[in-house]
Amino acid sequence: MRYVLAGAKDTAMPLFKKYWFNHFLLTQLDKHWLNKLLPILWEWNSLIIDSWAFSVWTKGKNLDIDEYWRFCVELNKKYWHKLELYYINLDVIPWSPWRKPTKAQIEDSARISYERMKYLSEKYPVKRMPVFHQHEDFEWLKKYIDDWIDYIWISPANDLKPKERLKWLKKCFYEYLIPSWKPIKTHWFWVTTFSILKEIPFFSADSTSWLSWAIYNTFTIFKNWKIINFTADEYRKKYWIDYWKKTTMEKYEPNLKAISDMVKYVNQLHKIHNLEYYLKKW
Repeated sequence: MRYVLAGAKDTAMPLFKKYWFNHFLLTQLDKHWLNKLLPILWEWNSLIIDSWAFSVWTKGKNLDIDEYWRFCVELNKKYWHKLELYYINLDVIPWSPWRKPTKAQIEDSARISYERMKYLSEKYPVKRMPVFHQHEDFEWLKKYIDDWIDYIWISPANDLKPKERLKWLKKCFYEYLIPSWKPIKTHWFWVTTFSILKEIPFFSADSTSWLSWAIYNTFTIFKNWKIINFTADEYRKKYWIDYWKKTTMEKYEPNLKAISDMVKYVNQLHKIHNLEYYLKKW
């Protein structure tokens, strides 16, 4: 499994290299970090560009599909030869934020998202990543598979418990993705729930947890096959390390090390459970 760092910063590049993090995710709105990070990426890096459709949807606004993909094309012209670039489709999320949509609204959104993928595929020559959401009919996942899409964002519902999301993910993989003879990569966006990663052979997954010091003042370690989170005060009391006095780089490092250890363990589990054959198919 690839762990993709969301919100990557150029200042942390030495740590990325130390722990072999070569894959990143930024949004089309991250112009500042795109301009700083892209020129220093190297050939074995990959970058996923998020359309930011979900965040814009939560604000009740819309993104212009042509404006987004003109941006993608310009970026592709500059960097396609230097690194692996993928662009997330400008998918449509049903109804309005925080309201439960009807089946008809879910179906309509899935249809428009699919039509956008077809439109963009015909108009712009860039690698695109469609989004298949939980609650959508599995026929839409089958359509993406049949259309030779090689990288799909699989999106479980955030409002469901991990057990319910895991059940749906198992159906995605064991009934549709793994049986397919086509090499299909899958991505889990902005969530890295350890209990699910152990069970599901995602090709890649991303989150901002490596930035949790900056966001939540928390640190993470991976010990005894578990992710353990500490506040700065808890970390100081347990390990006699006062991270309030550390540099920004020193604050990033424990989380990056914990993620690196977790990914190694997850990959070992996939090998033990004979799931690595699916990851190698592509």
